[in-house]
Amino acid sequence: MTTNRFWAMADAAQAVTTQRADACFRGTEDCDLAQLRALLLPYRWFTVYYIGDLAHLIAKLAPSGLRSFLGHVLDDELGNGDDGGAHPALYDAFLRSLGVGDDAIAREHARAIELLAGARDALIAGSAAYAVGLRGMGGECMCQVYLDRLHASFTRNPRVQAMRDAIDWRFWDIHVGPTDVHHREQTRALLERWLAASPELAPEIAAGFDASLRGWDAFWTAAVAS
Repeated sequence: MTTNRFWAMADAAQAVTTQRADACFRGTEDCDLAQLRALLLPYRWFTVYYIGDLAHLIAKLAPSGLRSFLGHVLDDELGNGDDGGAHPALYDAFLRSLGVGDDAIAREHARAIELLAGARDALIAGSAAYAVGLRGMGGECMCQVYLDRLHASFTRNPRVQAMRDAIDWRFWDIHVGPTDVHHREQTRALLERWLAASPELAPEIAAGFDASLRGWDAFWTAAVAS
């Protein structure tokens, strides 16, 4: 696989993912709040797992601009020294403001955890290049696509609109605002440099990226069905 073919595949996958996400989340525009809460709850487990996944990914990488950048991303995920600003804490605060109780937040979502644990096992077992595709591109790039389309859909819901001022939006201000878009752009720019120096890694990165696409599809399909 050439580098040009790799990026063509990645761009096509992003376009398809955007369409799939729009279709997946369309029901959130007018569902009741109980249904919306049930769909949103599984994602809090991704916020928990992603911190550990990033740490594993960083440990696999040789010193590089990509490794340093992902270190900054990990610090952001952890709240830059403020536990209350860690992304899992911000997402939980959002859920509470939407009326989700602490017992429901703490309750493990079996299918989500099964998928996340499987992804972590693959991340640990795979090469650094595979891990970059799985959780570098899959985490920093494709995750943001799903979050953007989810936010665009559920914020149209009249029940959400009615309580908009009471909702804690800090998590979403980060993940659908300029910060996360900038992270996605930086990730791609650094990956382009990485691949330009080592084009032979393209097939392994592509394999990890393909696994991330299948994983996200399974994750949100299960969340919608919950």
